[in-house]
Amino acid sequence: MRIGFDAKKIVSNLTGIGNYSRGLVNILSADGNDECVLYTPKYGDDRCRRELLENSNVRYVYPSATSSIGRHWWRNHGMINDIRKDCLDLFHGLSNELPFGISSVDIPTAVTIHDLIFLRYPNTYDLLSRLILERKTRYACKTATRIIAISEQTKRDIIDFYHTDPDKIDVVYQGCNPAFYHKESPEKIRSVRDEYNLPERYMLSVGTIEDRKNHSTIVKALARLNEPEIPL
Repeated sequence: MRIGFDAKKIVSNLTGIGNYSRGLVNILSADGNDECVLYTPKYGDDRCRRELLENSNVRYVYPSATSSIGRHWWRNHGMINDIRKDCLDLFHGLSNELPFGISSVDIPTAVTIHDLIFLRYPNTYDLLSRLILERKTRYACKTATRIIAISEQTKRDIIDFYHTDPDKIDVVYQGCNPAFYHKESPEKIRSVRDEYNLPERYMLSVGTIEDRKNHSTIVKALARLNEPEIPL
């Protein structure tokens, strides 16, 4: 299959959605049976690109426009012409959106919806970001052939907010980097514990520090434990 991807986050996002997107492309391109075409408005960050496997069946497509406005228009609209020329078998929007007009190309489409926090907790986003996300996500959910929700909660939110047919939505949990399956030796664990002066018990929360990540609930929960203090 020749699969096209909206690759903006692949080349520019070092956190959750970027990791998800790169991991998916790496898995699909590993066996050499599928060609992965990555549509990205700009070259992006070398740190992101280094996390993609250098397989011959992965190629990039860029806009001819060099201005910021031109690249933005291409990603949201102009990309359609390149998708049509590339004769894709499938296009996958990896982060809540599909290019406007994709339905004019006679191919199936999929979109991954990570969450609808901008609707569930609107106070955690500024007004402009919320309006843009709402418009793009609504269009993607209406237009996509299939919707991938990364959790049952996200599926319920898509149904509740957009009245989407549940049969159109598949819950597919996000993958895990193979590095996290590797068990370190007791010696290595001790050396890291010593290097960072870690206690025997502690809680680690990984994520950006912002209201919608809900760190305050962790702090409140730790305060209610009836046992010695656990560092966060």
